[in-house]
Amino acid sequence: MNVIYLTSPGDRLPTVVHDPGKWVGELPKSNISLSFYNLSKIFWHNVFSSNIWDILSNSSNIIERFVLNSKKKKLQENSCQINDILNNLLKKETYEKAETYINTIAKLVDFTNLLNSNQKQCNFNLSTGISIKKINFNNSKSLVKYAKKNTFLSNIIKESINCILLPVNVLLLEVFSEMSLLSAIIITNIMRKLHPDIYICLANHSYENFSLKPFFENLSKTKKLIKIFDSIIENTDEKDDVIKLLIQDIAAGKRKKGLIGISNFKSKNSFDKKNHYKISLMQAFASEPILQVHLNKYGCYWKKCTFCVQKSKYSSHSDEIINYELIFLRIKGLSAAGYKNMIFIDEALSPVFLENISKLFIKNNLKIKWACRARLETPFSYELFKLMKQAGCYEVLFGLESISQKVLSLMNKYNGNIDKESTKKIIMDINKAGISVHINLIIGFPGEMIQDVIDSVNWTIDVMKNLSNSTYMLNCFILFHDSFVFNNFAKYGIIPFPEKGDIINRYRFNYREGPYFHKSILYQLYRASYKELYNKLGWSKYGISNEVDTAIQLYQNSGHGAIIKNLDRNPFDSLKELK
Repeated sequence: MNVIYLTSPGDRLPTVVHDPGKWVGELPKSNISLSFYNLSKIFWHNVFSSNIWDILSNSSNIIERFVLNSKKKKLQENSCQINDILNNLLKKETYEKAETYINTIAKLVDFTNLLNSNQKQCNFNLSTGISIKKINFNNSKSLVKYAKKNTFLSNIIKESINCILLPVNVLLLEVFSEMSLLSAIIITNIMRKLHPDIYICLANHSYENFSLKPFFENLSKTKKLIKIFDSIIENTDEKDDVIKLLIQDIAAGKRKKGLIGISNFKSKNSFDKKNHYKISLMQAFASEPILQVHLNKYGCYWKKCTFCVQKSKYSSHSDEIINYELIFLRIKGLSAAGYKNMIFIDEALSPVFLENISKLFIKNNLKIKWACRARLETPFSYELFKLMKQAGCYEVLFGLESISQKVLSLMNKYNGNIDKESTKKIIMDINKAGISVHINLIIGFPGEMIQDVIDSVNWTIDVMKNLSNSTYMLNCFILFHDSFVFNNFAKYGIIPFPEKGDIINRYRFNYREGPYFHKSILYQLYRASYKELYNKLGWSKYGISNEVDTAIQLYQNSGHGAIIKNLDRNPFDSLKELK
């Protein structure tokens, strides 16, 4: 039985690979053939290919009448060279000089601009992904309807699927956003035509603040999305066990339908529980394989931030004792498979967890490089950071969000035991230990004042201006469905827009009061804050353009940063003038 695990395209240029899960190591060696495809990488390869015009021409009503022959010729000429430029991202030397890296990304951005100007269906953006106009991503009916059309998107996906030469019995799909969900529906339609008896399961639909779990009651009523796939695994924290049981049932001729979880299986898992980890080495657009992996299946240990939806993504809140030895064995297996650079994407790992896992890595002489996410909290110390550094940690991503105690209290980020000075000490200690730091900020949180933003931006500049290997990200507040703010929107002085659909993950809203009553003030403040951080932290020395900004965004917020921050000398550290 041939089983394929496939990552659906739709998001930004893939620079990392996602760990399918520990179930991979527990399948039998004999009667199941398991293959992995990062279709997102193949998709982008086709976008930057010499036959992109042919793909474009085969799409119905896509070429606007005003597109001139000169534009067509220019696109064709550029597409002959662009794939070589894309492949430069697979070479280490591309990342060793800031100028080389920026110029490589700039040429790719120029090509996407040219491609976007030749058609109006899809907008391609390296740092944010693909966007499509005139489609309601909040409505599964709208997605299903669009997926049936002969479009530029569907034709690129069809071309990408041609790489799958094996007969397919079971297809397990993984999606990370509304856009990749649309792509998954298109993939399903294509695969059913190629393999009429195929069984297709939407195995993973949870990433960051995206998840289908809160909408299953709605989807059970509308039925549009549920009818597309043979089955959808309901709970993220049950995925590993459900996939094993599902494959076992399919092999025995049983084909589960609809929403499925552990409770749908009567038989017990009879698969080998030893860690074989016969996972193939998947590639992305990076000079080395970088793996994103969850260490704790229950997600963030805090789960109290009022803007976040981590609490609603998981079926339970486990109080079980963490088995660090099993976690270590899993990471060891992934390392043996060839993944030496990992990003632990648990939304927050506690100081205790990081201390214990670091000691295990050191004790067993595990040689990997890794980054993680954490909350800024006082148990972090210079001694702990030194231990983490010795264990291979090269970066910690901290959700600072704001330096205002009032705003942090509204966010429920902390227990009130951290202030500006203790926060600064943590940042200085981690830098002293030789670990890179990445800081996230949020602007526009309900109840925030303009001065709160100014203070947070100024504090960040003051702290980060002399740090090595440091990066940041400035985010606008998003109102997510089922977050505490959404469920108590009146308390936070906002008014959500009435939206139509059965999978409304995020809501547009207005501020009922406060400085952002007129949203133009917020947009102006965001642009001013972004510019202030960009200029004062030295990034403007590389120029100010869409191309340069995209390169810096990818360095700061993608797997490319994991490569550059591990170089003997970070080319962005000195922020010298380009020659």
